[in-house]
Amino acid sequence: RLKNINIKGPIVPSDEKWIYDIFDIEATCAKDVTDVLKNANGEDIQLTINSPGGDVFSASEIYTELMDYGGEFVGEEVFNLTRGDVPYFVGYVGQH
Repeated sequence: RLKNINIKGPIVPSDEKWIYDIFDIEATCAKDVTDVLKNANGEDIQLTINSPGGDVFSASEIYTELMDYGGEFVGEEVFNLTRGDVPYFVGYVGQH
């Protein structure tokens, strides 16, 4: 079964994600991505990105986790990125 990583809403630090969760605001932190990758066990992953951007350090951490993953990414969809995030995610998608 295909695992899904949905990077949606602003990119936020993992230790601040709880604030977004309390108010039911969609956001993504590095821990969200890491948790999916740890449970994927090398399986293929569907990657969807629809984010206005956010914390550059958290985005860099997400990028590193994705690049280090041993499995394949299928059906990548990139909908919305800010200028600051484009080099990270477009570079990533172009390599997989």
